[in-house]
Order: sequence, then structure tokens, then C-alpha cells
Amino acid sequence: MAIIHEGEVLLTAEPLKAMHALKGKIWSKVIPKKEFPDYRQKFEIVLTRLFAGKIVIHVLSETKPDDTFKIVDPELEDVYFTTINKNPVRVTT
Repeated sequence: MAIIHEGEVLLTAEPLKAMHALKGKIWSKVIPKKEFPDYRQKFEIVLTRLFAGKIVIHVLSETKPDDTFKIVDPELEDVYFTTINKNPVRVTT
């Protein structure tokens, strides 16, 4: 796969290898919508989804952001948004 953003190729990699490169670095939490601005300031949010009137956030971090987050397996969307937000995914061959 390739990730192209604003006319520039930012990443070329096998999808599974790209997801594996983020293993252990994607943390998730469900928060009320009103708390989103605070979380956006504190953490590097790479993905958001609406679920049951709340927001599911995925945060990129080498360590657990706080005790309320849980580790999740990276998805292709995590790879995409991490990459376009200028955090290069380091894929090993």
C-alpha cells in the first residue's frame, strides 16, 4: 500500500507490517463529546469515532497515557492518520 497526502508519497509498506509497526503504541478510550477539546490538547489523538453518543479516541503514545486508557491493536486508519499527521510509521522489512 501507499499513503499519499497532498501529492506526496509519505509511506509505502505492506499493510500488516505497517500496522505491526504501531503495535503497543495505540491507546483507546471512550470520552464524552464535551471533553474532546481537553484530550486533544493533552494527547496525540490519531483517530476518533462516534459511538453511542460518545467519542472513541485512539492516542499515539510510547507509554500508557493514563490508567483510563487501554491498549488496542492498530488499524489501517491508525497508520493512515499517524502518517499524514507527520509521525512517520517505521516499518521494518
